[in-house]
Amino acid sequence: MPELPEVETVVRGLRPNLLNKKIVSFWTDTPKLIKNKSVDQFVSEIKNKKIINVRRRAKNIIVDFEGGYSLLVHLKMTGHFIFAKWKIEKGKMLPVSDGSVREKVNGYIRAIFTLDDKRMLGFSDLRKFGKMISGPTEMIEAEIGKFGTEAPTIDFKELKTVLNASGRKIKQVLLDQTKIAGLGNIYADEVLWKSKIHPETVSRSLSDKEIKMLLKSIHEILALAIELGGSSISDYRNVEGAAGRYALDTLVYKREGQLCRRCKMPIKKMKIAGRTARYCPKCQIRR
Repeated sequence: MPELPEVETVVRGLRPNLLNKKIVSFWTDTPKLIKNKSVDQFVSEIKNKKIINVRRRAKNIIVDFEGGYSLLVHLKMTGHFIFAKWKIEKGKMLPVSDGSVREKVNGYIRAIFTLDDKRMLGFSDLRKFGKMISGPTEMIEAEIGKFGTEAPTIDFKELKTVLNASGRKIKQVLLDQTKIAGLGNIYADEVLWKSKIHPETVSRSLSDKEIKMLLKSIHEILALAIELGGSSISDYRNVEGAAGRYALDTLVYKREGQLCRRCKMPIKKMKIAGRTARYCPKCQIRR
């Protein structure tokens, strides 16, 4: 599932392309993408309204329109946006070849937004798990109000408060979006390895020194991942169709069986509350 760096990369790609534009038409062959109303109602709320902002909250993309309406998109497992061209032939939406990388990622298009400058923004989603919700901006704000402090901006005091309040394992706390927003499995593994903290360590047992190291690792890992355009482990691409580069050289994620980059001990994996955690059994000492 795309995590904070991937969603932030998408938002940064969408913002300059969408600001001050209008959506003039919408097509979908997957009505279930729209979770809170009919397709016709959805279109009536987003069509022909100037886009005044594109932003991110946790792993959600929010597009704000004039008149107090917003659109929330969650990419879920395999969703991504891409600017390209399509045409309708015999009732089917088909890609128009332009000889670019976009051709390779035009598959599984479930929705297309056509802008007033005639460009087309497609939503690709292999698994069809993506989510779109439209409505008054205050309704969207209520939808995203449950999330915790954004991981890139959380400070020592906030992080310590979150960790000290929980008797759960640290990997579980890092994945809890109501506590810290944006981290997922990839980057939780990465920051714990960088911090030398075992994923089963009880959250409230961390010392101030360990919390400071964890905080530093969260900020550094996320900043680097955003700089590299995120991680293309599966279907994720940016809006131009390019893959993210962070996953080409991860610290520990997906490296089980390979040698630790610090101590050369083989990386192991384990299940914690149904989620896979990768760790070094020597560097990340269980306690």
